[in-house]
Amino acid sequence: MRKQTQPVNFKTRTAKIAERKLREKAYSFMKANRAAALATTTPDGKPNVAIVYGLVNEDLSVYFSSRVEGRKFQNLMAQPQVSMAFFDELNMVTLQLSGTAERVEELSVEQDVLFDLITLRSGEPNWPVPPLKMFEKGSTNELAIIKVTPTEMTYGSFETDKSGRYKPFFEKIT
Repeated sequence: MRKQTQPVNFKTRTAKIAERKLREKAYSFMKANRAAALATTTPDGKPNVAIVYGLVNEDLSVYFSSRVEGRKFQNLMAQPQVSMAFFDELNMVTLQLSGTAERVEELSVEQDVLFDLITLRSGEPNWPVPPLKMFEKGSTNELAIIKVTPTEMTYGSFETDKSGRYKPFFEKIT
């Protein structure tokens, strides 16, 4: 005798597949475009923007380094809500996210992120960037690893049609 089951909801299943594909597209995009603008708020409420070079993991969390004495780190510790924008200028694609930043306290995660940041572009001109050069002679307490956990994300593309008009589209990522 055949067991009774709930009917398949193809609309829900299709939406989940589309969301998974969009998350995969976002992950690939962020991995290929590691430089991002990071917007923070100063302790007295003023906006501040800095460029960070980050790593992304498959759950779309972003990791980057920050000097402990720097403005960016101080802002994050006072107000952990941030916004970030990754971009591909050539293809006119962007990914914007809002999320919560926190200092990574687990030494093994911190070391893994630093190793990945250092080895990712080793041998390229002007690399490593100055904050990572602090580690050339061993570890330091002057640098922190920050993790941003997204709470909202939007993927945007500004393709053009045959006439040269923009066909912008935006997709929310949940």
